[in-house]
Amino acid sequence: MAGIKGKHNPVDPATNQLKVKLTQEELTMLNKCVKLTGKTKSDVVREGIEEVFKKYQK
Repeated sequence: MAGIKGKHNPVDPATNQLKVKLTQEELTMLNKCVKLTGKTKSDVVREGIEEVFKKYQK
């Protein structure tokens, strides 16, 4: 699995969409992550998915 470095990989473009309901607190956290990292919301979510995946692969 390729690591998240910023924008998604143009060789393997993201073509699947996911609709997610967030609490106000979760949305606030997501927006702060976006501001702190300069990444898109999608990139932050992808990075989170990768981190959880890695955690449970051990």
